[in-house]
Amino acid sequence: MNRLVYFLVLIFIITAACGKKTDPISKDSFSIPIPPDKTVTLTDKGVNIKNNSGKYILFIEKSTYDSNGCLDDFKFLSRLEPKKDFLDEDVITAKKCVYRLAYYDNRLDVFSKKNDVPVTYSKPLTVKDFQYDINDDGSATIYLSFPEDLMYYRLLLNNMKVYEGRKESVNVVLEKNRINNITIESYDIYGNKGKTFNATIDMTEPLRLSKPTNIRTLKGDGFILVSWNAVEKAEKYFVLKQTEKGFEKVGESTNNYYRYTHIPEQCERFAVKALSVRGESDLSIFEICP
Repeated sequence: MNRLVYFLVLIFIITAACGKKTDPISKDSFSIPIPPDKTVTLTDKGVNIKNNSGKYILFIEKSTYDSNGCLDDFKFLSRLEPKKDFLDEDVITAKKCVYRLAYYDNRLDVFSKKNDVPVTYSKPLTVKDFQYDINDDGSATIYLSFPEDLMYYRLLLNNMKVYEGRKESVNVVLEKNRINNITIESYDIYGNKGKTFNATIDMTEPLRLSKPTNIRTLKGDGFILVSWNAVEKAEKYFVLKQTEKGFEKVGESTNNYYRYTHIPEQCERFAVKALSVRGESDLSIFEICP
């Protein structure tokens, strides 16, 4: 009986000792991502570094170049928790530095490989002025102006690059019957990408709204309330008064009524029209009398 017990215990010890589940796992076998370059962005106030990871801690170090063009020792800047930002305001325009980034997994006690991101600081460029003319053939001539330190810009039409360079005016072929999206990405003399500029050129057909109908007037104490049936797709309404120059606007409303406070001494002609971003209606003419 004692021999049987001894034999079973021996088998258990051998089996447990050979089991792979009890083998220690080396830290070198773990691999975590490297922080990307886009973690570092330029702002008007300095260099912003954002930990976009929702899992890892981001360690930030920084080094600058000395007068001989040699890189100094890296100095610790910040330990960023997931989804947190750090703004480095200790920057000088045209001076180059290097940010060293590394992710850290607190649970595994493992660092990622380091990513050195070189930066020459400058305030981000942006488009100073944007104008355009629609040509008879349906194309558009776009006029642009930038700060002096522009290196080049990219112009995208509906997410497709149509020009890259420094011209102050560019002709682009627009797509008919749609809203054309313009994106301009500017780069300065240090190669830094500026603030993306967005604009639209609407080439859809104008929308003709129905005229306001069933116009009613109700005289109150010192005012006349004008109302009408709401027009489908209308975003606002103009109330106009007939003068020697034609119908001139006297007010507007986002509702299908308007309070007119200048009661005329004799009957006068007025009009209402409906408007939206894409078009307007014809005038609906009516009279207001004392």
